[in-house]
Amino acid sequence: MSSRATISDVAEKAGVSISTVSRVLNNTVPVDEEAAQRVREAVAVLNYTPHSAARTLASRRTNTIGLLLLDIGGEFYTPMLRGIEAVSSQAGYDLLIHSTITSLSGSPSRRALGEHNTDGLLVFTDALDHAELTRLNEIGFPVVLLHQSSPKDLAIPAITIENQPGAQKCG
Repeated sequence: MSSRATISDVAEKAGVSISTVSRVLNNTVPVDEEAAQRVREAVAVLNYTPHSAARTLASRRTNTIGLLLLDIGGEFYTPMLRGIEAVSSQAGYDLLIHSTITSLSGSPSRRALGEHNTDGLLVFTDALDHAELTRLNEIGFPVVLLHQSSPKDLAIPAITIENQPGAQKCG
């Protein structure tokens, strides 16, 4: 079984540096057209595909949105989760979902989702405590609150539901 081609293999075959291969693949900086063509040919011959974890490390982007909520059960969550997943996917993002019900029960808190593995968080009612919301806000990490208002001392965008008009329409 042959091993997977690396960016070094592509650079060697194309006779260019690794950074040139990266520039061609990511289209970040103009590269001499002849060198770019050699890189594209080497990619095709070697059947090279960039390693997604390496790309994430290099770009510091995960193309992932995290959704934190207390509990996943109940009829309310299914349509909401489907909608969030559909919009995330359309925008080119994966969705990671984490239920915080166990971490709020007094056990040591771990950061299952955050700046280390997502590009932003959607936080449903009370799924994160004030201290963690403050920390994320202070480092400038994108957070949107769902079905809860932003604490008075933090300027965090929030999406809330107008319950009374909705109930009147259903009743």
